[in-house]
Amino acid sequence: MLKVAIIGKGIVSKLFLFNLLRDLKCKKIEDISFDVYYDDLVFTENSLNSSSIVSKYGAQKGISSLGDLICDSFDYADEFISNHLPTGITRGEYVHINSLDKKEDFIRRFGRQS
Repeated sequence: MLKVAIIGKGIVSKLFLFNLLRDLKCKKIEDISFDVYYDDLVFTENSLNSSSIVSKYGAQKGISSLGDLICDSFDYADEFISNHLPTGITRGEYVHINSLDKKEDFIRRFGRQS
């Protein structure tokens, strides 16, 4: 049996789950165990008065199946947002700043700028 833990119940966790189920289309749903962890008191849902960062944050395709799934989920969200322009969602730029003495660690974690 495949055991899956989902943290949160926001858009990212839902898109991740959607893409996971799409990738596992050959398996029966009865063969998968899902646990969803969330706490509305500690981690409130986003609203027009709050913010959230949705990014790949170092995930890359071609390294692991989990990384592929994270990238596919992000791309699906990006396409959905571009096509439907939901109210309250704004695009921004997320930048990583590197300390020069650990350049190799930084590249291993985030990849090279393309």
